[in-house]
Amino acid sequence: MSSIYELQCNECDFKQSFWSLYGAHFYRLTNDLEIPILIDTGWCDQCNKVVMAEKLLSTAEIESELERCGVGKKYALGWWGENGYWRSLRMSLLWSNKSLSREAYILAVQSIREWRKTRRCPPKCLSCSSVHVQSIPIESAFPHPRCSGLISCTEFFMASTVWDIKQYSAEGELIANAE
Repeated sequence: MSSIYELQCNECDFKQSFWSLYGAHFYRLTNDLEIPILIDTGWCDQCNKVVMAEKLLSTAEIESELERCGVGKKYALGWWGENGYWRSLRMSLLWSNKSLSREAYILAVQSIREWRKTRRCPPKCLSCSSVHVQSIPIESAFPHPRCSGLISCTEFFMASTVWDIKQYSAEGELIANAE
């Protein structure tokens, strides 16, 4: 799902159209597993604008998912009525493998746990790879990092669209010409 936002500062001449493309960014891990990137909205100091940025899962969130679907649990891989990162992961696995078993899902979550334990970099801007990104609440007005004003945001369009899929390394670097 994608949304288009109009952002405007009440103190300076800052204006920006921002198109969020959730579901178009994936990490390519060393075992060739592609996992969706959890997206956050942030202000990038290098880009000097609102951007999509990584939001890294905590190890506690990953362990909780492993506990929820672990060995011996009566857990069905549900699809409907559930949103969030774990559903995105299952959809991604289904698209890439054309099938999804409970074992494949648990192996993927275990791979995510190992990746997260070894990830060195803080969250990055998905446009320029800068680590100088601060999370912002796009749903409400927020302080403009470049002046004393407030940036307000209006969502004026939401759509399900086709977009370019972008792949990133385990450390959040854009992989050029990824297939």
